[in-house]
Amino acid sequence: MQVHDHHYYSYRLVLTYFTFRIVLSLSLVTISLVDQEFSLSGQYQAPEFLATVTSYFILTLATQLYTLLQSSTPQNITLFFSILIDVLFCLVFMHLSGGFATGLGILLLSPIAIAGIFFYGAIAFSIAAISAIGMLLHVGYMFLQMPEQAKYFVPAGLLGVLFFAVSLVTQLIARYIRRTEQLAGFNIDLAEKLEQINQRIVQKMLTGIIVVDKQRKIQTINDSACQLTGRDMKPGQLLVGKVNEAFVSWQENNRQPAHNFQEKSGLPLLRASFSPVQSDGDTIIFLENQSVLTQQAQHMKLASLGRLSASIAHEIRNPLSTINHASQLLAESPAINDSDSRLLQMIQNHVTRLNDIVSNVLNISRRDPVKPGRVDIAVLIRQIIAQLNETRNIQITCSLQLQPDPFIVAFDECQLQQVLSNLIDNAVMHSAKQGNEHWVGIEAFIDHGLPVLFLYDRGSGIARADADKIFEPFYTTHAQGTGLGLYIARELCEMNQAVLDYVHEHKGRSGFMIRFAHIDRRLSVSEKDYGQ
Repeated sequence: MQVHDHHYYSYRLVLTYFTFRIVLSLSLVTISLVDQEFSLSGQYQAPEFLATVTSYFILTLATQLYTLLQSSTPQNITLFFSILIDVLFCLVFMHLSGGFATGLGILLLSPIAIAGIFFYGAIAFSIAAISAIGMLLHVGYMFLQMPEQAKYFVPAGLLGVLFFAVSLVTQLIARYIRRTEQLAGFNIDLAEKLEQINQRIVQKMLTGIIVVDKQRKIQTINDSACQLTGRDMKPGQLLVGKVNEAFVSWQENNRQPAHNFQEKSGLPLLRASFSPVQSDGDTIIFLENQSVLTQQAQHMKLASLGRLSASIAHEIRNPLSTINHASQLLAESPAINDSDSRLLQMIQNHVTRLNDIVSNVLNISRRDPVKPGRVDIAVLIRQIIAQLNETRNIQITCSLQLQPDPFIVAFDECQLQQVLSNLIDNAVMHSAKQGNEHWVGIEAFIDHGLPVLFLYDRGSGIARADADKIFEPFYTTHAQGTGLGLYIARELCEMNQAVLDYVHEHKGRSGFMIRFAHIDRRLSVSEKDYGQ
């Protein structure tokens, strides 16, 4: 970039100088044609002067056209000889127009200055020296012809000194400009490199970043912001959705530093914080996935629950074992009638249920650390269905649609197997109630760069009033359920940076939707970042 700009400016400067040569020669040609009697001094030689300036005009025009066709700065040797030719022509102009008294010697300053810009040291000073020597030789020749011309030796010498001064000053100025240009080019390259690094960092951040102006027009946005909001927003567009509402609310009430919202069902709960940029009125919006904070709180809750469950596990299980053993002994007694047998069966059923509840609570507290990996959804689902068919002695029909196939997600495989087993088991159970068929439908697709899994059944669905309660611990609508299956499934999803939710409208169906984390970013974070 820096080298390209240097050549560009050099090229433009050469074109400017060559244009000046054309204008100068054309002006002299015009003067000669308009008034051939016009005399700048007493020795004006009109025909020779006109022929010379015409030749110079043709030469300068051809040089300009050639430079334009080449679209590049002439080589140093070519430029040096062009400047030298300009010096010789200026000396000839001065001689043919009448001598030093005409003042045309001042035209030599332009080639001397341009030489000082493009060359350094001896080369640049050589142009000044040639000009000064040519000036003195001309005055000496005129002195031989007319002795009264001796009065011009001193002015010619002073003009020669001016030539060297101009050459020195232009060299110093050109050197300063080049250094400034190099420094500016270096700073531009550094700024571009830093901008590229910043853009890459912003794009790789898990935190969503949106920069908007006063009119809420997006200036910059990273991929995480699009994924967290589920919207394909681009720079130049207006901010929309819940994040726009949060931004407007923040503008109206700056005392509220952050806003929590969920863009739509199935997406994570977000925390939006705002940081104004004082210089230009822009605002940076930071979108953080609240599930990370929820995970930390959940780990603390699970740790407390683990300590509590460990202290009371034996206190609960020992009486349960005694009750269960006593009921079994009573059931073997020949004196038990049918009514008592039903009561004993009720005791055993509830003992089993209580034991399942204790086991589930212990499973939560003893949960193994998350070990994220690449899981093939199709392979895992076939394994789960085969296991359910074997343990339940049923035949499950699964409608599986994968886009793309294979469909890979980032998750702890053992924990995902537990989640999907619970969801598929629920779907099969509700389908069997509705149509006496063990059926489950599963769709896998990519939504705004995130893998999504949607599971549905042929049941009547969950009422909207109950949809917010089904993930609460110990809440169940099934007589034999513990109310911990969905709760544990959501906990496992949150531990793996996924979101489990129940949606009522997805292509006209209702069901459970799992929105997984971006596979590359999920696997790039170490396990300790998940509170393990």
